[in-house]
Amino acid sequence: MTDAPISLWLQQLKGGSDSAARQLWESCFERLCELARRRLGALPRRLKDEEDVALSALAALFDGARQGRFAKLDDREDLWKLLATITARKASNVRRAAGRRPEFGESMVGPEASPMPLDGFAAPVADAEFVEALDGTSQELLSLLDDKLREVALLRLSGYRNDEIAQMRNRSVKSIERYMAMIRKRWASEVS
Repeated sequence: MTDAPISLWLQQLKGGSDSAARQLWESCFERLCELARRRLGALPRRLKDEEDVALSALAALFDGARQGRFAKLDDREDLWKLLATITARKASNVRRAAGRRPEFGESMVGPEASPMPLDGFAAPVADAEFVEALDGTSQELLSLLDDKLREVALLRLSGYRNDEIAQMRNRSVKSIERYMAMIRKRWASEVS
């Protein structure tokens, strides 16, 4: 952030000033994007990227300040602590949402994705019976796991590495490896 009058802008923001919000945005946006980029890590940017996270964090700050929700928001240090916390939580929510299966009708790609040319591309059509059996089997296997193991399995099946899962779940890599061994053991006993 620049050596701008952050305290004055914060007071003006609490009073509803749009120009103070703009000044704060200009002062903080790039730094928030960098923080969000680090927090999102190697997560594919299909639906949301670091700019989305930073914009969402700033919007939450502006709304909360105008509504008087932040008791301690008086200076540069307070501002950055609050923005860093909001940004970290929003990035965590994006990572968590990326680990879940999309809801029916929800897109797997963001609006910025361009359509792939499908000329000359053919894929076998799976019959409904096969798809139903596959979905039933996966649901059956997931139902064998408790919530903690199911969450780790879903994250792993979504393409996250053990070290990424450990960071997201605030666990050690060894713990995630142990969970994966437990998952494989339970699934192997069901299959055999």
